[in-house]
Amino acid sequence: MLLLKNFMEHKTQEEHDSPRQLDSFTRALLPILMAVGTNRDEPKLRICVYIPDGDGLLHVTDSVGFAVDDRKPIPRSMGIVGLAARESKLVSVSFPTKPATTVTDFFVKRFGYDRVDASKLDQQRRSWAAVPIKNGDTLEAVLYCDACTRDFFGKTGGTRHKILEAAVIGVVDFIRNR
Repeated sequence: MLLLKNFMEHKTQEEHDSPRQLDSFTRALLPILMAVGTNRDEPKLRICVYIPDGDGLLHVTDSVGFAVDDRKPIPRSMGIVGLAARESKLVSVSFPTKPATTVTDFFVKRFGYDRVDASKLDQQRRSWAAVPIKNGDTLEAVLYCDACTRDFFGKTGGTRHKILEAAVIGVVDFIRNR
């Protein structure tokens, strides 16, 4: 994680308070997560950052690995991002192996989406992770990742979990020093 900390420290003062610095952070995190493990399937990993916005969470960074045109807030009661924010801990899940389950059904049952919103999600995704970024007791942001490979983020305490948890330290440093 020294790489990420150094990356954050070498930004110009003009960029210091900008979400662009968080964009750089997510771009630096992508190859680190990809380099771990033996699974060489193309996971189509995506990473972005959400921040609190009233009762919701707003997607604020350019997304590494995908474009987002609709940046409306999502309710904190919905999705893995909302769950990580509510529970104040890293949350990761993989798509169940039951062939009768669809991504839409999974997100309706597990994460409180309505069927219309869940059907708009990328149906090829198979692994999701979200990590709350806190400054003391205050939620500052949520780091979100997903991939097309089942179990991409691994088990609790695994290497990718440790990378995500350590990566949050760099973001907290950014938030404290802005």
